[in-house]
Amino acid sequence: MEMSIEALVEGLAVLQQATALDFSGNVEGAVEMYIAAVTRLDAVAEMLPADLAETVKRNTEAIRRKIDMLRRSRWTREQTTLFPSFTTQFVPVPIPIEDYRVPRSPFSRVFWLMRLLRRSIHQGAFFTPSLYVSREVWMQDGCGASLRFVGAKIKYTSALCSAMEPLRSMTTLGDIEKTEMHLRKFVDVERELRSTLDSEIGQVKDAKPQKKSVWGALAKKAKLWTHQESNYDVCLTWASSALEQGQLFERWHIYFAQAVKGLSPVPPGIQLILDLLQHIGIQLYSGLCVFLLHDMTILVERYQSKCQKSNMQSMQLTNDAGFKFELWKKLLTDALVKGRQGSDAGVQASVASALFRVALPTVQAHLPRRVREPCCLSGACTTPGIPFVHRCVHLGRRRIETMESCRDELCFCLAHSTTCAGPAVDLVVHGYYSTGNDMRDRYRGLRCLLHHTRARRICFENVDNSNDAREIVGELCYLMQNTSIRSRSWSELHLINCALNPVSFHTLATCLRTYDCLVNVAIENCHVGTLASVAAYVRSAARLTHLSLRGTTMATHWADVGEAVAASVSLVHLNISSCNWQDVPHLSEFVGSLAAFAPRPRFALDLSFNLLTSKCFALLTKASVAFRACVTDVFLGGHKFTDDEEDVSRFLGAYELLDTLSVRRSVLSTGTAQRVLRAVTDKKRLWRLVDVAHVNLANGFFKRICQATFAPGTSSLVCSGVDLHGQITKAGFAGCAPVLSRLDLSNCSLTDECVGQLASALERGAPLSLRHLGLSSNVVDKNRTKGGDGSFLFLCKALRSHSAPYLESLDLSGNKLPLLPVVALMEQASVTMRWVNFSNSSIADCSADRVRVLTTLMRRQRGAAPPFVALDVIMASSVDEPWVGLKEVTEWLTTQVSVRLITEAAVATASWAR
Repeated sequence: MEMSIEALVEGLAVLQQATALDFSGNVEGAVEMYIAAVTRLDAVAEMLPADLAETVKRNTEAIRRKIDMLRRSRWTREQTTLFPSFTTQFVPVPIPIEDYRVPRSPFSRVFWLMRLLRRSIHQGAFFTPSLYVSREVWMQDGCGASLRFVGAKIKYTSALCSAMEPLRSMTTLGDIEKTEMHLRKFVDVERELRSTLDSEIGQVKDAKPQKKSVWGALAKKAKLWTHQESNYDVCLTWASSALEQGQLFERWHIYFAQAVKGLSPVPPGIQLILDLLQHIGIQLYSGLCVFLLHDMTILVERYQSKCQKSNMQSMQLTNDAGFKFELWKKLLTDALVKGRQGSDAGVQASVASALFRVALPTVQAHLPRRVREPCCLSGACTTPGIPFVHRCVHLGRRRIETMESCRDELCFCLAHSTTCAGPAVDLVVHGYYSTGNDMRDRYRGLRCLLHHTRARRICFENVDNSNDAREIVGELCYLMQNTSIRSRSWSELHLINCALNPVSFHTLATCLRTYDCLVNVAIENCHVGTLASVAAYVRSAARLTHLSLRGTTMATHWADVGEAVAASVSLVHLNISSCNWQDVPHLSEFVGSLAAFAPRPRFALDLSFNLLTSKCFALLTKASVAFRACVTDVFLGGHKFTDDEEDVSRFLGAYELLDTLSVRRSVLSTGTAQRVLRAVTDKKRLWRLVDVAHVNLANGFFKRICQATFAPGTSSLVCSGVDLHGQITKAGFAGCAPVLSRLDLSNCSLTDECVGQLASALERGAPLSLRHLGLSSNVVDKNRTKGGDGSFLFLCKALRSHSAPYLESLDLSGNKLPLLPVVALMEQASVTMRWVNFSNSSIADCSADRVRVLTTLMRRQRGAAPPFVALDVIMASSVDEPWVGLKEVTEWLTTQVSVRLITEAAVATASWAR
C-alpha cells in the first residue's frame, strides 16, 4: 500500500505541473504532461483498493476529456472546471491562491507535503489543483469509526514530538559533534517508534517487543490511552504538532548546505549531518506522512459519500454575498441621504458610524471565501474557473495591498471587498501578472478591479511583463477618459518598476495630458527613454502638484522637463532622485532651464541618491532668483560632500525660505558638517524638517541640532542611525521635544540614561504635539537594574493619552522592553494610535508577553466605546517559537476590523515612513 500511495502522489505531482503549464498558456507542454499524468495514474489504479481505484479512473477520464478539448480548442464552449468533481459542502475558509509547484529536490518535497497536510488539517488546502481537502473532511463526525488503530497513532505522534524536543531546545548549531549525536539519537528513536507502530497495526508480524526506554516519560500517558476511547481529534492535534516541529530538519538542511558552499572538500562532520538529515526526511515521509495520507484518502471518500447521500446542492454563494453587500450599501446610502436632509450633523455621523460597526463584520463574515465562478458584485464582470482568496484585504481599511505575485484572479477578490461601497481606498497591487491562457480573457480581473473599486490612490509595482504593463496603461487611460469615474476621488497614480515600452509610456503621457485629472503622478524605475511627452504633460497640467521620476536613469530631454516645471504653477514637488545625475551636464542643464520659474508658495526638489558632489552647491546657488525665492524643501541625501572648498553656507544663504533639509545617508566632511549645523541653528529660520539619518556626525552635534528653531506642531527631526553616545541632555533636547510632530531616534545606541532624559523632556513639555515616535533597535537595557523596568517606565508614562494626545505611531521594535510599563501604555494610549511595532523585541519573542499585551488591547476594545478605529499591531518574532495561548484573542481578531495583528517578517510600515 505504501508504494501505491507514493506512486499516486507522484502522479498527482505530474498532474499539478500539467495544470501549471496549462495556466501559463503552454498548451503543447500541458498536453504532454497531462498524457504523462494519465499514464502514471492508470498504472497505479491497478494496485489500489477498488473504491479508491474507481475515483482515480473517474478523474483520469476527466483528464482525457481535457486533453481532447485542449487539442480541439473547445475550452470556452464546454466550460469545464479544474476543481473537485464531487459535490462538496461550502465551508467559509481561506483557499490558497499561490501557484502549486512541487519542489525539485526529493528532500524538500517531504517537508512541502508536511506543510500541506498541516494546512489542510487547520484550514483546508489543495493537495493538487484538482483535490481540495477542507478542514471539515478531517473533523467530520464519526470519522474515528472509519479509521483503525487511532490509539497507536496517538502514541506514535506524541512520542515523535517528545523526541524532537531536545533538537528544538538547541541554541546553536556550531557544535558539530553535539548536533550529530542528537540527530543519530532521533533516527534511532523514530525507527523504534515506527517498529512499535507497525507491530501494533499488524504490518510486522514478528516485531521485537518495544523497549520501555523508548516511551520514557510517556509511559503513564500510554496507559491512559489504552483505557479511553480513541479520539481522532487528539491524534490530529499531535500530528499537526509533529508536522510543524518537523520543519526544523529542513531549516537545518538549508543552514548546513549553505555553510559548505564553496568549500572543497566538504568537512566530514557536516557531510555526516547532511546525510542524517536526508535519512530523517525519508523516515518522516514513510512514517508520519504515509499514515496521514492513508487516513486522508479514507476520509475524503467518506465525506464524498455523505455528500452524495444527503443530496447536498451547491449554494449560490456569490449571489448571496452580493445581496448582503448591496443591502448594506443601500442601508448606508439611505441613512446618509436622510441625514443630509436634517440639520443635525452629529446624528448623521452617528448613524453612519453605527452602520459601519455593524455591517462591516457582517459582510466580512458572509463574503464567500471560495466560489465556483468569481465575479465582481456589480454584476458587470464574470469569468469561469478559478477559486480565489481574500488575502491582505481588510474591510473598512483605507489601504488595500496584495501580496507579491498578484495573479489576475486575485483582483476579483479585491473587487469583492471594495466594489461600489465603503470609503475610497489606497489600492496597491504588487507583481501583477495575467493568467497567460489565450483561451479566455486573461485581463478580466484587472478590469473588474479598476472599474468597480472606488480608489483615491492606485499603485502598481513590479510588473515584469510588457504586455501586462500595456494592458494596465490601457485600463488606466479608460478610467481617465470616463467622466463618471474621473469625478470620483481618484487623484494619485504610481507606476513603480513596470516594464513600460515606449508606446505604452507615450500613450499614458498622452492620456494624462488630455484629461488632467490627477494631482500626484509617480513613474519610477520604468526606464522610459525620452521625456518629451512628460514635459508636454507637465506644461499643460493645471491640477498636477506632485511629480516623481525617481530611478529614470536612461532618459533624455531633461531640459524640456525643467522648462515645463518652471512654467507649471500648480507643481510644488519634483522628485528626480536615483537618476544617476552628475553635476555636469545633468544638474547644470536642469538648473539653467529653470530661468523663467513661475512663482508659487512652496516648492520641493528631491535630488537624493544621484552622483552629485560638493560642486552641486555652487550650481544650485547660481539658479535663477525666481527659483531660489520659491524653494522651501531640498533633499540631498545619499551623496559624498567632502570638498571643504565649496561654500555650503553661501548655498543655504541663497535659499532664504528653506525650511526642510535632508542629507540622510550622506558623507560630510568636518567643514561641511560645521557649515550645515551653523545654518540649521540660525535663529532666523523656522524648520519643518531636519533629516540627518545615518550621517557621520561628531560628538556634540546633536545638542546643536536640538537648539534649532522648529515650527510648533508640524516639524520633524530624524536622527536614526546616528550614534549619539548618550548626548540627549536636558539642556539640549528639552527645548525642541514639546514642539516636534515626528521624532525618529532609531538605531541611535540610546542607553537607559538617555531614555530617562528623553522621558523627562517629553513629560515637561506635555501636552505634546508628537504624532510619530521611532525608538527601534537601541540598547535601552544598558545600565538598567537587573530585573527592573529602568527609565522605560517613565517613557511609557510620558506617552499616555493625557501627555501625548495626538500620538499615531510608535516603533519600539528590536528593543528589550519591560512588560508591565508597555501593558500600562496600551491601556492608556491615545485613541489616535494607528500603528505600534513590537517586532523582534523581548515582548514579541515571548509567548506569555505577547498574550498579555494583546489581551490588554482586546479588553480595552471590548468596552462600551471602542477607542481604536484602525490599529495595526506588528509582532514579527525572531524566535522560532509557536504562538500559544492566543485562542481567545485570535477568535476576537477574526470578528472585527479595528485592530489588526501582523506577524509576518515583512510588515507594512507606518504611514509617515512610506
